[in-house]
Amino acid sequence: MTKMKVKKLKINLTGITVPKDPSQAGLFVEHQLSANGYSVQKGPGPDLEEYGVEVKTRGKDSISPHTIGSMKRLDIINTHYNQSMIKDKMQQQYRVLTQHQTVIKDHVVDFSSRIVQEKLRTAYEAGRSRMAKGAQDNYVPGTYWGYFEKRPTGDSYIFRIHDHAMKQLETMSRLTWNSIFEEQND
Repeated sequence: MTKMKVKKLKINLTGITVPKDPSQAGLFVEHQLSANGYSVQKGPGPDLEEYGVEVKTRGKDSISPHTIGSMKRLDIINTHYNQSMIKDKMQQQYRVLTQHQTVIKDHVVDFSSRIVQEKLRTAYEAGRSRMAKGAQDNYVPGTYWGYFEKRPTGDSYIFRIHDHAMKQLETMSRLTWNSIFEEQND
């Protein structure tokens, strides 16, 4: 079954001002999407569930790891990557880049290629395996391509990707040969 790929959203946020606080900037962008007719959901899975697109807002100069999503420890242990909401959030992303509180770029990135997904799957599964063996540290290593970080409260972990690794994943996602020579995974 072929899945629809979103190449662009019918909205242009370039030039708008967002709140200084990064978490508020993300909520502001989601509000802008809602105000323009997009249904933004707050539960697990992609923010624009209807299209399978996750929304991510980030400062251009930020070097902190990228947050993909969080899951309870036992859910991670019991859920393979291919059934996880982390996989769902790392298929297509509407990425909004800001600088000095102004949106400088908004675009859709397709991370669904087999090459990118295999790197993410390996990272998730390595961390999941460590948790299944009892790891409950604040940071549970995966691979270069991702790791789990314990939330400050509760028993949930955030799947995160270091900035340099995310930039490499974005570059891989743009490679033309991905779309020419590769079949899409379901």
